[in-house]
Amino acid sequence: MTDLSVTPFRDEDEVDLHHLWKDYRIFDFHTHVYPDAIAAKAVGALNHFYSFTSECSGTLSGLIDSAHRANVYGFALLGVATNAHQVEHVNQAVLRNADTARREGFRAVAFIGMHQDYPDMEGEIDRAVRLGAKGVKIHPDIQRVDIDDPRLCRLYEILARYDLPVCLHMGDHRAEYRYSSPDKLARVAKAYPKVRFIASHLGAYRAWEESEVLLGLPNVWFDTSSVLWALDQRRALELIRLFGADRIFFGTDYPVTNATRELQRFFALPLLEEERRAILWDNAAVFLGLD
Repeated sequence: MTDLSVTPFRDEDEVDLHHLWKDYRIFDFHTHVYPDAIAAKAVGALNHFYSFTSECSGTLSGLIDSAHRANVYGFALLGVATNAHQVEHVNQAVLRNADTARREGFRAVAFIGMHQDYPDMEGEIDRAVRLGAKGVKIHPDIQRVDIDDPRLCRLYEILARYDLPVCLHMGDHRAEYRYSSPDKLARVAKAYPKVRFIASHLGAYRAWEESEVLLGLPNVWFDTSSVLWALDQRRALELIRLFGADRIFFGTDYPVTNATRELQRFFALPLLEEERRAILWDNAAVFLGLD
């Protein structure tokens, strides 16, 4: 298992770190939660799939507690449907969780899950948009579908009509999980210029040497989730500057990491003040219309 910790933490340490970001608005663009009854099992499956140990419980209450502790102002909840039968159930849950978080005072938005074999993509997207959904989430490796698969291209055509972004898990160094390789997104982004794509994990989790193929694509954005604990600071800073801080969102990948630890890692990067503010809040505020 990979140790995600930078240094040993205690609860009281979290309070001591708040001076680093107390004057910043923070939006976490990449979070996942599971029903309380299956959260432990779901997080265990995630750990097994990626051979790491998540820091958090995976419950909505755990996310809310983590956000409160770190003074996070809002977050995006991302749904993932591992099969077509799960789509409606997953989407009901993510929309309900976003509503619960908003009642707790957070600027919370829902990205619904969609599966490549779901028969009525447009009908489900239309329903979800009317209920407040702000985007769609696809995990190509877990769903075992290539980003440029014709079944997903059908989805991109719908998203273009709705002006709805799609957040994609990106990258994997393992040969059997090449569904989300950056070259496939590069082809799709060029084919669907009206669709806004979010390339998670700075474009290629554990395959960052491939991510530069996404450079300069005007309809591709990035997030920092599951990057700062796995990539050295020099390379992380280099990629942020290469893609442009104005195209990057801060993300924790909760339950993989909690907000306090991830913000500690983020503030260890020698970024300019305007770069920090853009990544932590301003980019998300414009992209999602938070303000």
